Amino acid sequence: MNDFDCSLGYASRSPKAMENRLIAINFVDKSVNTIDHGQGFKNIFCTPWIGDLDNDGYLDLVYCQCFHHADLIAFLGLRIKRVDLPVKIKRRVAWGAYMGSDGNGIFQPTSPKSNSPK
Repeated sequence: MNDFDCSLGYASRSPKAMENRLIAINFVDKSVNTIDHGQGFKNIFCTPWIGDLDNDGYLDLVYCQCFHHADLIAFLGLRIKRVDLPVKIKRRVAWGAYMGSDGNGIFQPTSPKSNSPK
C-alpha cells in the first residue's frame, strides 16, 4: 500500500515524499501487520510473488519497490526485495502470483492431503 491520497490526481500534484508499506491482513482476527516498508519508494507497477523460493518449507515473498521522486507515475528504477516469512508451508500455494502459481492464470485448488509445495 502506498501513502498516497488518490484525490490529488496523478499529474502536477503528486506528493514530494512517499512511503511504501507491504502489509499482511488477517481476515480471521481482523489484524493488519506490516511486513516491510520503505521511505522514498512506491509500488504502482508490480505484483508480489509468494511461494517457497529456497525449498526450506517456509514461505518467501518477492516484490519490487520503485524509487519515487515527486512524479507518481515516473519510472526511475526499482529494487527487488525478498522477505523470508516465518510461515511454514502446509500445502502448495494455490495462487502465489498475479497470473497464479503456475503463471497461466488458471486456478487449481490444492488438495488438503498434499503436504508439499509444487
